[in-house]
Amino acid sequence: MKLPLLHKILILSCLLPALNLSAQSKSKEQAKVVQKELTLAQRETMAQTHEKMAGCLRDQAKTFNDCRQDMQTSCQTMGSDVCPMMMGKGHMGMGM
Repeated sequence: MKLPLLHKILILSCLLPALNLSAQSKSKEQAKVVQKELTLAQRETMAQTHEKMAGCLRDQAKTFNDCRQDMQTSCQTMGSDVCPMMMGKGHMGMGM
C-alpha cells in the first residue's frame, strides 16, 4: 500500500519530536552521572597515562590501535572509576 506524500509528512512530523524527546532524556541521564573526585595519587597516575598516550600518538612507528590498547591496559590497572571514558562509562562509549 502506497501512502500519499501528505500522509508520509504527517507521520514523520509525529515521529521526529518523539525521537528528539528520547535523545534529550538520555542526555539528561548522562548529565546526572557525576565523576567522583580523584585522589592526588589517582590524578598523578592519570596524568602520566595521558602523557604516555600522547607520546605514543606522536610516535609514527605505532598505530592508533596500539596506543589505544596501551591506554586501555593502563586504565584497567587503575580501575573503571578512575578511567571511565576508556571503560565504557564516559561520553566516548565502550572503550573510546
